[in-house]
Amino acid sequence: MGRVRSQNNRFLQDTFMKSTAENNYYFSYQLIDQLIKQGVQDFFLAPGSRSTPLVLAVANHFEARSHIHFDERGLAFYALGCAKASKKPVALIVTSGTAVGNLLPAVMEAKHDFVPLILLTADRPPELRDCGANQSCNQVNIFGSYVNWQIDLPCADELSSIKSLSTTIAQAVYYAQGPVHLNCMFREPLSSAHKSPEPLSSIHYTRACLIPSSFIIEQYASLLKEHTNGIIIATATSPVDPVVALAEKLHWPIFPDILSPLRALNHPLIISHFDLILKTHPCSFEAVVQIGERFVSKVLLQTLEKSPPKLYLQVLEGPHRFDPTHIINHRMQSDIPSFCQMLCLKLATSQISSHLPLWQTRQLQTAKKLSDYFMKQTTLSEPAMAHLLGQKNSALFLGNSMPIRDANCYPSVVSGPVFANRGLSGIDGNIATACGIAIGTQKHTLALLGDLSFLHDVNSLALVAKCPYPCTLIVINNQGGGIFSFLPLDQPKTIKEIFFATTHEVSFSSAAKLFSLPYYAPQDLASLKNLLQQDPHSCIIELMTNREKNLLDHRQIEELLSEMFSSLKQKESTLSL
Repeated sequence: MGRVRSQNNRFLQDTFMKSTAENNYYFSYQLIDQLIKQGVQDFFLAPGSRSTPLVLAVANHFEARSHIHFDERGLAFYALGCAKASKKPVALIVTSGTAVGNLLPAVMEAKHDFVPLILLTADRPPELRDCGANQSCNQVNIFGSYVNWQIDLPCADELSSIKSLSTTIAQAVYYAQGPVHLNCMFREPLSSAHKSPEPLSSIHYTRACLIPSSFIIEQYASLLKEHTNGIIIATATSPVDPVVALAEKLHWPIFPDILSPLRALNHPLIISHFDLILKTHPCSFEAVVQIGERFVSKVLLQTLEKSPPKLYLQVLEGPHRFDPTHIINHRMQSDIPSFCQMLCLKLATSQISSHLPLWQTRQLQTAKKLSDYFMKQTTLSEPAMAHLLGQKNSALFLGNSMPIRDANCYPSVVSGPVFANRGLSGIDGNIATACGIAIGTQKHTLALLGDLSFLHDVNSLALVAKCPYPCTLIVINNQGGGIFSFLPLDQPKTIKEIFFATTHEVSFSSAAKLFSLPYYAPQDLASLKNLLQQDPHSCIIELMTNREKNLLDHRQIEELLSEMFSSLKQKESTLSL
């Protein structure tokens, strides 16, 4: 400890020009080393001058994994995807000025989806702030409320104690249940070649779990026993085994969100077609237990809002409110596995009511009707594409707008993890996020994107071209925003096309050529299936569809199911719903 302090004092007291470069590197290396000691392995860097000390520290640290991209906006989504998939904090390093501002869209998404991003932004020293210095702006508090914690670190030669860096980094990682921001000031000369210093010792925080009391568990067990017509909504953060055990105790069906790991489970309580069933066969529920934060299905949200359940219990691990319809009447903040396990111990196994067999019948009938329908299809359609995706054993990234809605509505058997940017549900940065997911999962990633999402992030095709794990991009090109065909816009067609659909005539073959990526344009479903059965490789698969026909395809499927449920209605009327 004494040797580290004396070494620190030597750096702090040296006033020669060389000492500034040494101080910058010493500070940066210790910062990177402390992040690694706290579990950060992946560092995402964009080129820049002011960030040179941080970049060299990453380059010279044998435990750091570096990922480089020229576009800070895409870089941030690249890091977001990796952190989302690996469930570990990652670090971004960018230079000063607009490079920092370009991180904001991904930071906003990370904040709302609790993705751990550590932002290391290089900055000018105090004497170059607010004086018109080149590439200088106010970076302090630049992300506002979108970061969980932030600090404006002094220049390396002004640190009162280098040891404070250990506690600062530990604090940053502790708060990284979302983005945190470390603004790092550097004076010139920025760095020079020299030996890396002896690392500092590290500080470790321990995060405790919230365990409910037996009294609280008994209260909820008593409430749940009063209801038989109930469902469990499993969101993206729902643990599989505890939720299934609770459903088996209650004999309630599970409605798994498209992003929930329970979607891949082959279990008689899983109702994967709930979205389409509710759309064509409206229902109501006495009780709901929602495990986790948000879910994708707007149909389910509207169903619950139209006929609020008597008991609506939400169990989640954080303190944040996820209740857009304001109908949740019980909210429990707890470690979810512990809550489910403790509740199961207090619950006697319920008798199977008529409610569960009805939902199981609806699930089987819907699955068969969809299977029969899609088996007959030969032409490309957006519902058929979504139904086909589950047959691929890969990580799956779903773009916002229509892709994730179709995947939720027309699911097949999902065999791998499913991801999407649902914090703020933007269509930007989707290609970069998919590449980050490939890095985070270390496996082939299949991404289904709309054409406007693709256009938003064309720069990130450079990441696809060099991704160490195959990243297959399937882009649905319907010449504009297909989702606007489904919205009740009482406007002339020309207004819809120009101001909402933002129509275009772009084909993506040239984009593939620009980044030396294989390109395919299958003309029918058989050709597409053959492509997806090939050895995974990074490529672009462009599917040309028609927005008007897509609307008709969706309506045709809904009409088929409505007819089916009408024929079953008489049989179901003899049972209690």
